[in-house]
Amino acid sequence: IRYYASFFFFFFFFQAEDGIRDFCLSRGLGDVYKRQVAHRGYSNYAPENSIPAFELAGKIGFWGIETDICETSDGQFVCMHDDTLDRTTNGSGAISDYTLDDLSQFQIDYGNYLDTNENLKIPTLEEYLSICSTYGNVPIIEIKNIANYDAFLNTIIALSLIHI
Repeated sequence: IRYYASFFFFFFFFQAEDGIRDFCLSRGLGDVYKRQVAHRGYSNYAPENSIPAFELAGKIGFWGIETDICETSDGQFVCMHDDTLDRTTNGSGAISDYTLDDLSQFQIDYGNYLDTNENLKIPTLEEYLSICSTYGNVPIIEIKNIANYDAFLNTIIALSLIHI
């Protein structure tokens, strides 16, 4: 998982550099330099880190879909870039102060095309991974704020995305 996050940042910051093709090919990475990642889903056409943004990225055919993960007070994982609800939802405060059930009362109220994507809830890690699996996208996860790494890995294992 950390490999994908590291690769994403490498890709993101250096994708425009002329020498990236040679760099990738010299390390046996084939045409990796051509692979595109939808940052926080396809957030140009749907609110960031939302189900529509992830689904649109899958339908368009992105190689990977990046998201950020925070942990709730009851040990669940949600897709949110910020540690707080303030910027992207109608809620306020730290995500870690709320249970998953508590978070269901809030709606995403920031981002592109809100008028065509109403009543958006904060997606869970499971929903995000399910969309990646459905469309064949590589999940690229940036861990923002989690305490229980075992539970995080168990979630991924339970969805048959990692075999240990």
